[in-house]
Amino acid sequence: MAGIVRRITVVSMGTGETDSVGRLVYKRKRKRKRKVSRWLRPLEKMIRRSRRADQTFATEALKRHHRSNRKRRNGFIRDAPLNILRAARKRNKKLKLRFV
Repeated sequence: MAGIVRRITVVSMGTGETDSVGRLVYKRKRKRKRKVSRWLRPLEKMIRRSRRADQTFATEALKRHHRSNRKRRNGFIRDAPLNILRAARKRNKKLKLRFV
């Protein structure tokens, strides 16, 4: 069925207001302006990307650690170098470093 159905639209009465014709009108929330000076934006973006990549590394390394332990006794020690390498590779993809 996944190949047949392309889109499902659910229509429900939300919290919007109705206009004079009776149509439901939703107001979009205004986007907040970032409070970073223009000259610091590239630095902020780089730091944000780095933090996100570090988070990816940590979750991936932990996931592989648990998987190695489930597979065999003391598996996390045996697979540690390979697990760290693979988690670091995933981190570098998030960081957009393409040399590893």
